[in-house]
Amino acid sequence: MFQKVIHTRWIGIACLLVLLTLISSASVKAATLYGETTGNQLARFNSKAPSSAPTFSGLADSVAEPTRQLNALDFDGDSRADYVNYRIFISTVFISRSSANNTTFLGLQFGIGGSDIFQPGDYDGDSRADIAVFRPSSGTWFILQSSNNMFRAVQFGASTDQPVAQDYDGDRRTDLAVVRRSEGAMIWYVLRSSNNSFFGLNFGFSSDRVAPGDYDGDGKTDIAVKRGAPGEPATFFIQQSTGGFRSVQFGMGEDLVVPGDYDGDDKTDVAVVRPGSQLVWNIIRSSDNSVSVVRFGSKGQFTVQADYNGDGRTDIATFEPGRGLYFILQSPNQTFIAQQFGTSEDYPVGNYNTY
Repeated sequence: MFQKVIHTRWIGIACLLVLLTLISSASVKAATLYGETTGNQLARFNSKAPSSAPTFSGLADSVAEPTRQLNALDFDGDSRADYVNYRIFISTVFISRSSANNTTFLGLQFGIGGSDIFQPGDYDGDSRADIAVFRPSSGTWFILQSSNNMFRAVQFGASTDQPVAQDYDGDRRTDLAVVRRSEGAMIWYVLRSSNNSFFGLNFGFSSDRVAPGDYDGDGKTDIAVKRGAPGEPATFFIQQSTGGFRSVQFGMGEDLVVPGDYDGDDKTDVAVVRPGSQLVWNIIRSSDNSVSVVRFGSKGQFTVQADYNGDGRTDIATFEPGRGLYFILQSPNQTFIAQQFGTSEDYPVGNYNTY
């Protein structure tokens, strides 16, 4: 039986609305950091698994100690994901503070609604998520750092690129990263925050879904893709930064990729959601390789999986835009929570990690 806890306050009275107009060029640190990929940085990835693991320079320069994965939705630093919505028509992000038991929220005007792509993460390494967007029209990242409230803009990417910001070098800071699909291939470009160096890797086909995550538990995000046509079995291809290349057949081609550490072992689990009238979550627990199947959510809801209770495990969660409701199945005892936050015009930023 699920324990149902419903918080129905749309926290509209006790709110703090902060409108920032980020127009001062003095506060902008812009850098053009795009370069040409050298031959020894690329590993060609074909439809057949290679006889030996593809190698490339960059991701294995140093080995990070295993550590809890970054929570890109923890804006107040309490190790719990916050409810975060973007109201597109007024270009404003709303953050409900979990540290205040969701009784107060912050409103911040940021970005261009309907154009920018939200990419939350800890870009400055202060253990708090930063508000960040990628603007395809100019290939520019705009980041508001929580450590000093400084705004910075970095040009990295092109108009057709897909942003995939994660911590690829294991320094506990989110790296700028994009995927470029060109001539049937998928090329990953990463700007490492540890030393400001750049690398590119040819990994996957242009028709693949991206599936980044720390699958080997070394504290670094691994480059990964999911391949499969609708109606056919799918396969995950993963280039682990420490554990080497692996492939896992799991799910169907039409399934959504929902990375997360659902069992709390500091490793990303291979996980998918099968769309339909009811959402079906299929997860391979990396701790024991068992498969979990959970029916949670319905058609029209967004997947927003994250660690909402701070226990180090990703919680299955959805957002219903029509009523502005979050539905969460909290680990480890599957406590059910419904939290009202937002309106029918809001987009849940937590959906950034679904592919």
